[in-house]
Amino acid sequence: MSTLGKIFTVLNVVAAIVLCMLVVAYVKSSEQRDLQYEKAATGRTRATEAWKAFEAGLGESNMERVKLASLYTLELDNKAAMIEQLRNTNSALDRDKAQQMKELNELRTAVQGLNTGLDKIKAEKDALQAAYDKQVSEATVLRQVNSDVTSQNQDLKQMVIDLKARIRGLEVQAAEIGKENNYLKQNAKVELPKVVPALPTVDLHGVVREVDNGTNVAEISLGSSDQVVENMKFMVYRGSDYLADLVITKVDENTAVGRLEYKQSDVRRDDNVTYTVRR
Repeated sequence: MSTLGKIFTVLNVVAAIVLCMLVVAYVKSSEQRDLQYEKAATGRTRATEAWKAFEAGLGESNMERVKLASLYTLELDNKAAMIEQLRNTNSALDRDKAQQMKELNELRTAVQGLNTGLDKIKAEKDALQAAYDKQVSEATVLRQVNSDVTSQNQDLKQMVIDLKARIRGLEVQAAEIGKENNYLKQNAKVELPKVVPALPTVDLHGVVREVDNGTNVAEISLGSSDQVVENMKFMVYRGSDYLADLVITKVDENTAVGRLEYKQSDVRRDDNVTYTVRR
């Protein structure tokens, strides 16, 4: 075989192979088209069904929308009625508020008047309290003065009682002396009278130097140099309180010792002693 024949043979083989490949490709392409067509048909059917379902759903949605719109409209009407009612209520509340504010202002004016009255009453109360405190203070002073006067009256009464007792004692002594004088006259006996020292004619004031309340003996700061003699009777005081009488039994130049009588209380050192001349 010649070279040209070989080339032609090769070309025929190549053309046959290409033709087979084209046939195979066409067959495969037809199968794929048929498959795609079936898929497209199936998809169209499904789309149709979906569109019908959508239309059905859209109808139901429209009905629901109509219902919702109706309900919304009704709710709007109700809300409008409520708003109007609220406006009316608000207007009534505003009127009530204005009335209450008026009454509140009147109450404030009344309270202010009451506060003014209370302040006046408080001022009067303070004045009355001050007057009462002053009267209480004066009454306290008067009670104290009355207590002091009562105490002094009691002391004076006790002094009067003591003086009466001393007077009775002197009367008894005078009666005894009268009896002795009568006895002497009847028996015609002449005896020299006992020398009685003259009592001083001045007032004397001293203090207690020593005292023994157990034996009722006291020593004073006055003696013979002050004209103190035996049987003189001093009154013992502490302040304005009467304590006892002191009858002198022994006299030295600057001191004297005596017996305590009519004791009202214990005597202490530095208590005052007084002898007063009756005029």
